[in-house]
Amino acid sequence: MFHGWSSSPQELNPDYVPSTAKYLNNLGYTVYVPLRLGHGTEGEDLEGLHWKDWIEDAQKHFDLFSKEVDGVIVGGMSMGAQLALKIAEKEPVLGVIAMGTPIFMNLNPLFRVWAWVNRNNHKIIHKRYLHKDREIAMKKVHYTKYPAYHLYENAKASWETRKMLPKIMAPILILHSINDNVVDPMSAKYVFKKVGSKDKKLFWVKNSYHSFTTDRNSGVANKVMGDFVNKINKQCV
Repeated sequence: MFHGWSSSPQELNPDYVPSTAKYLNNLGYTVYVPLRLGHGTEGEDLEGLHWKDWIEDAQKHFDLFSKEVDGVIVGGMSMGAQLALKIAEKEPVLGVIAMGTPIFMNLNPLFRVWAWVNRNNHKIIHKRYLHKDREIAMKKVHYTKYPAYHLYENAKASWETRKMLPKIMAPILILHSINDNVVDPMSAKYVFKKVGSKDKKLFWVKNSYHSFTTDRNSGVANKVMGDFVNKINKQCV
């Protein structure tokens, strides 16, 4: 499972709400949540990295993990979901768990313009949080600043994700916070409609931040993910 952009593995293994990684592991599954390239230090270390670098990094982690297990269900949060979908586009995965997948950002037209304007801007800028999101967001281990051109890299990831969706045929579970103030919830409906998978489910997580695995209803989401994984496991036996 891949964590989101500027985030960390803690996003999927917090100690203050039920952990997704531990929940799935307690069901008997091996769970791997790698630290993504450029993360785990400080925001300045994102300098020089691009969407294509994270695709290559995700592929390396997938190749490493797949040698250790009989089959892989790939998943992720936010950009981590985009990377999971990219892996599923070309690898024979058993299933996909896509959480908070960015297709449309909040205030999407303005975001696209702002991303384009900053596409060559390497100045370090600080994140801004809505007042109602700030408390839960600041509990996360994540970067609060980043090179401005990463706005464009995030937009690029969303554009490329749209193109790959019809090629993905593995069973997929799509989860999204109905109250998401970062990624427009319409993104989840778009993924559900456009993905090539015949076996697909969309689940809305209520009263939660964008990274709902770090918020009050993480346990609800974990149960849905566990049911999905168990279903695939039974089909493989």
